[in-house]
Amino acid sequence: MRRTPVSARAAAHDEHDLLHTALARLDHDAREVLLLSRFQELSFAEIAGILECSVGAAKVRAHRALRDLRDVFLSLQREPRA
Repeated sequence: MRRTPVSARAAAHDEHDLLHTALARLDHDAREVLLLSRFQELSFAEIAGILECSVGAAKVRAHRALRDLRDVFLSLQREPRA
């Protein structure tokens, strides 16, 4: 099935809203590391300095936070919508 431009924009908007909801449901630490790494595009060395941890720990935290975000996002997609 081919989407019209209007329905494609509506679907993108819905996914954008789901992403924001999923981010809001993460704990503060997970949300912080994702915002720093994915949205602020800081290096892991910079993130490690901010979080006062090693570069390896910053990478692990970002990986786990991204996994948690994916899980919450997929869960939200499966919920019936009003």
